[in-house]
Amino acid sequence: MRLLGPIFSRIFRSHSKREFLSMRSRKREIEAAIENGIQFLSKEQLESGEFKFFVSNKFFFSPMEEIKDEDWLYDQIVFGTSLVGNCLLCLKHRNNVLGMLNRALGFLESQKEEPGVWRWHGPKDRDPAAHLAWPPDLDDTAYALMFYEGMGEKTPSSLLDFLSEYKNTDGLFKTYMIELWWPDTPPEKRPLNSMIALRRMLLEMDDYSYAATKTDEELLLNNFENDINEAVNANVLSLFTMSGLQLPEVEDFLNNIISSGKYLNGSSYYPSPMAFLYFLSRAHKVGASRLNKSLPIITDYLLSPEKYHHGLLSNLEMAMSITSIIRFDLESRHVENRISLLLEHVQSDGGWKNERIVWPNVKDIPTPNYGSRSVSTAFCLEALQHYYETIKT
Repeated sequence: MRLLGPIFSRIFRSHSKREFLSMRSRKREIEAAIENGIQFLSKEQLESGEFKFFVSNKFFFSPMEEIKDEDWLYDQIVFGTSLVGNCLLCLKHRNNVLGMLNRALGFLESQKEEPGVWRWHGPKDRDPAAHLAWPPDLDDTAYALMFYEGMGEKTPSSLLDFLSEYKNTDGLFKTYMIELWWPDTPPEKRPLNSMIALRRMLLEMDDYSYAATKTDEELLLNNFENDINEAVNANVLSLFTMSGLQLPEVEDFLNNIISSGKYLNGSSYYPSPMAFLYFLSRAHKVGASRLNKSLPIITDYLLSPEKYHHGLLSNLEMAMSITSIIRFDLESRHVENRISLLLEHVQSDGGWKNERIVWPNVKDIPTPNYGSRSVSTAFCLEALQHYYETIKT
């Protein structure tokens, strides 16, 4: 029997060696994908520092409808650059990334409005009417400021105080800063918002059978003044938590979104539940500890999304799930198959395909989708980098 000891020892050493060689090969594969992806993004970034964001030229009632490559049109939107910038923060030690991030920061700085806020279309948009079609909002602003934080620029406390003025009576953040929409124009002289114009157009075309039960002013109030969005509040929570400020009412609201199962339907701007959980994972990582209450439900979804999903995860959703699993400190072995799929789906130029991330879900009104290859690629690179960090030692 004592002879079995050396045999088992040799078997164990052989198995460990195979595992080591396999892991070393996987690390090289991930390194190559990351470097190729960085090169792709470097070519995609415009001279201004902007990363292009695209809008579908067809309107959809459902975020599940397929969008063909030729249906995407470039639309200068600030948010795409904020998304890419935040994703790349974990890679800024790599060659060429810091330069890209500094250029992205310069672009965002050029699109900033007083007192330090952003809107969907920046003020230097090719179409001034598009810029003024939407008021500044807390989502664009929080995402841009989180990028600034990641680049070492702290958010002034006076600006956080200003943003806090956009809470409702329950302590939750509204999405839009209506007072800053047309600051120099009285409300009665402001042009119609694009959503209202779209609603009128559809009614005139008589293509859809919903009833026009509200005035334009009521629609404006309902969709802007009273818009409380869970994904937006998750991003604002991350920003405030980074600055050492607690928002218990927001955390309790987000916990309720999870416990009620409402998150499974996505939010009114982000169709995928994975996007919401991705935003929550950042808030949790930077210190929003009351979210621990929701960890069992979140864990179940992240590790077994097929129980809830109709169909496969997109590359973008897989990347979000990988980053979320690692941020929530769940075991990284649960992401290995998703890493393999991401590596299989990378395209020959080093980037990933364009997949929707934003879909303004307005009841009874078909809306466009938004996304870009730069955004999809940045999320995939972020996931690969986080996974690489877990295996590199």
